[in-house]
Amino acid sequence: MTKEEKLQATRKQSEKELIRYEKENKRKRYIRISFIGGSIVAILIGILGTPVSDKAAFLSYEKEAGIMIDEDVFRNDQAFALWSEAALHNDLNCLMSGGNFYEKNGIIIRPNDSFTGMEIIQGENVTTFSNGICSYINIVDDMLYYRKDDERSIFRCSIHDNSEELVYAGNVGEIFVYGDYLYFIDLENERKVMQVLLENPETINCIIEEPVEQFMIYSNQCLYLTKTNKLYQKEIAVDSIASNISGTYTSFFFNGDIIAQSGERILSFDIGGGNTKVVYENKENKFCLAGAATGCCYIQEGTTIKKISIVDNGKIISCQENCGDYVTSLLETADSLRTIDYTILEDGTVQKIATEFHMVMEN
Repeated sequence: MTKEEKLQATRKQSEKELIRYEKENKRKRYIRISFIGGSIVAILIGILGTPVSDKAAFLSYEKEAGIMIDEDVFRNDQAFALWSEAALHNDLNCLMSGGNFYEKNGIIIRPNDSFTGMEIIQGENVTTFSNGICSYINIVDDMLYYRKDDERSIFRCSIHDNSEELVYAGNVGEIFVYGDYLYFIDLENERKVMQVLLENPETINCIIEEPVEQFMIYSNQCLYLTKTNKLYQKEIAVDSIASNISGTYTSFFFNGDIIAQSGERILSFDIGGGNTKVVYENKENKFCLAGAATGCCYIQEGTTIKKISIVDNGKIISCQENCGDYVTSLLETADSLRTIDYTILEDGTVQKIATEFHMVMEN
C-alpha cells in the first residue's frame, strides 16, 4: 500500500468515527474555526453536543494532511492518527522512548536475535543492516535514518541495498526526522537540540540552547523537556521565545494530548497546557511513565508493565509481569507490545533483549 493509499484509508476511517461521535452527542469541545478567504479568524466556542467546530477544523486539515497542523486539530480524536501517517516516520511514542523498532506499511525493523545487528522484514524477505543495535529509527521514502548505539553517531542506509553512510559523527541522543530536517540532541554540546538539512547534512543549526532530555517536533514547533524538569514549547526560529507549560515533569509522550509524569501522578493536557486531567496516581508504589498510545498510556511499576486507560479514570486495561528492570522502545501493534528490556544480572552486567508479548487483560 502506497503512502497516499494509506492516507486515504485513514481518512475514510476518520469520517466513520466522526459520524459515530455525532450520534453519541456527548462531547464538549472548545475549538478554533478557520474561515478561508482573506484573514483567518480564531473563535472559541463552547459546544455541548455534536463536535461541529471540532469536525470543521479537522476536515480542513484532512484536505491537505501534512507536516503543518494547527494545535486545535489535535483535539479531534482522529487527527493524531492522520497526522502521524502524513508527517511522521515512525510511531511517535516508540521513537520518543528509544525507537529500536519500526512497524509500518508492511515493513518491520527490529534487532536480530543475537543483538548484533538489525533486521528488515518485508513479507517473507528478511535482510540485515548495520553491525550493531540501532535506535531512533526513521524511514523517509526508502531511506533509513538512525543512531548506531555503539558509536552514538547518525547513519542512513537504503532499504534496498542496506549500505550505510555516515550523516553526523558525534555523541547523539534522541533523533527525530520531520519535514526536510533531522533533529537531534547533541550530547557533546550541552544537550542542545540541533537541526540538520536531510539533503545537505553539513548544514547544522541549533534550535534549542538549553540542555534537553526529550523533545518532539510538530508543524514549526518544538516541544521539549529540559534537565531541570521544565516543559517548553518553542517555534523553530532563531529569535523565537519559548513558552513554559506550568509544572515540573520527569518525562512526557504525545497522543494528541501531552501525557506527562509529575511526581506520583500521570497528567494529560493539551499542547498549550490546558484541560489538565489526572490520568493515574499512586502514592504507595514507585512507577515511571513508559509510553503512550491512542486513549492510553503505559507505566512501569517494578518489573511489571501496566496499560492505563486515559478515558476511563485510570483503569488498568492490561498488564505484563516479569519484564526487565528498565523497559524502553514500547511499540504497540495490532495484537502485541514490542519492548527492549534491560535486566541487571547478579554479576552486575546488564542484559538487553527484545521482547514481544500479549498483555494479560485485567478483570
